Amino acid sequence: MNGVLADEDFILAAILDPRQKLDLFEHDTNEEECQTLDIPSLHKAESILTTAFFFETQKLGMSVTNPQPPDPHRKKTIYDPIKKPKSSLQTSQDSELEEYKNEGLIEGVESPLEYWARRGSTFPVLASLAKRYLAIPASTAGVERIFSISGALGRARRARMLSDTMRNVIMLREHRKPSLLKRLQELFGAKFQRKANASKRRSACTRKHSTSSDSP
Repeated sequence: MNGVLADEDFILAAILDPRQKLDLFEHDTNEEECQTLDIPSLHKAESILTTAFFFETQKLGMSVTNPQPPDPHRKKTIYDPIKKPKSSLQTSQDSELEEYKNEGLIEGVESPLEYWARRGSTFPVLASLAKRYLAIPASTAGVERIFSISGALGRARRARMLSDTMRNVIMLREHRKPSLLKRLQELFGAKFQRKANASKRRSACTRKHSTSSDSP
């Protein structure tokens, strides 16, 4: 679990979830749960977000310097009033990051994807990051289904099938499956639905039987 908590991709995905943002990392290090789980500190989470924001800005072709939070311990000098002010582009990028962090959280029942679809014009760089990191699947069930399909296709009589052919067959099957099911529904209607429901019940009974037989 601690390995997952240290993964920067998961940290960014957590921050880009507008239901929690950085609140997940605002914890007391003396709490028992924090001692059990190595939850990254707020400073580390902000550093990861700032770095990702900077590289995403460069990727999108926005030439700005790396946005850094102001140092509260820095002493003012006599040269501060004559320093060159930030460009309006850099200011807008800095304000995007700060505005997102200071904005309130959305309700827990609201979809993060709907939030980013709605706020993409306000936070263009963060929305680009959200499209990539929030697309990470939270389950491996989809991959396991592909493995099962591969096993069904890769029989002994198809042992000479090339890996590229196998991949193309699986992609074609997954791409056409929704349209084929819809077409069968239109052609056979209730009869097809009854068969589909019966197949689901048989699968459920099979899983239940296998689970009970494996239990001591």
